[in-house]
Amino acid sequence: MIGIYMVSSGCPILAQLKPMVKFHLPFANLKENMYRAVSMYLIKQFVRKRKGMQAEFDLKGLVKIYEHVHTVNESFHRRLSTIKGEDANVNALIILDNFTDYINFSVEENLLNEIDDLFEDLE
Repeated sequence: MIGIYMVSSGCPILAQLKPMVKFHLPFANLKENMYRAVSMYLIKQFVRKRKGMQAEFDLKGLVKIYEHVHTVNESFHRRLSTIKGEDANVNALIILDNFTDYINFSVEENLLNEIDDLFEDLE
């Protein structure tokens, strides 16, 4: 729930993930989150291209988005850590940030092969 609140909060950095809220998947695992994040980003690029805007499909922009999200998560973590009795929120934020790190690492290290198997029959 904290992720939904954060993305819907009006923060311009987290607002870039707003399409994922509409298709929220509670208790998503790493692979599911990877699929949703990459899909959301590529659909956004497709829409931009269709509207005559510049688009990029090598996922460098996705990495940049998640780098900024990581910075926001760190800031929230520092704030929440000062509140006594709020361990659940801090833990939820840490889990969300782990997804952020995982997505960036997978894209930067070209490890998206975790979702390649979803498209084996399409070749």
